[in-house]
Amino acid sequence: ISLGSQHTLCISNKGKLYSFGWNKYCQCGKKPKNKNKNSNEKYKFETIEDINEIKIDKNITINDISCGEDHSLLITNENQIYGFGLNNNGQLCYEPHKHKILSKPTLIKSFKKSIITNVQCTDNISFILNNRGEAFISPWEDKNNKIHYIPIKLFFPLKPQIVSISCGNNFTIFLSEKGNVYSMGSNNK
Repeated sequence: ISLGSQHTLCISNKGKLYSFGWNKYCQCGKKPKNKNKNSNEKYKFETIEDINEIKIDKNITINDISCGEDHSLLITNENQIYGFGLNNNGQLCYEPHKHKILSKPTLIKSFKKSIITNVQCTDNISFILNNRGEAFISPWEDKNNKIHYIPIKLFFPLKPQIVSISCGNNFTIFLSEKGNVYSMGSNNK
């Protein structure tokens, strides 16, 4: 089970994916039934009260899930990563001016040739871990305050192999195979 701001994803013991909750930005993996005709917004407000099964392909099952504020990531039995929901900040690894909302599970092409082992989302940021122990972030801001939407590999002192990622509201913790812990994010008291 993974919780977003106002939506929930669940995986069954057979690898089926289910969602429910607030779905304004398709974060439940389903297009709202109707567009809002009286607004500049693309979709109307919709809450999915019944549990909704999300299907990608009949041969694909889900191994892992993570919800951000209004986006969702999942890993399939083929170790591929899919995303859906709001992408206004590039949190789904696509440029937001091209893909502001992904209305259904969409293969994240940046990682098509990678074996993904872990995904973690926080508000509007996603972290991805591959089988080589490399961690990636999307979006990211460079030293000139420019935002980039293509995921970038994170570099750690001593180049550890990362085995697990966990996100808080404004910070992220990384665990290495040797048991070392690394962190990044807000350090406010």
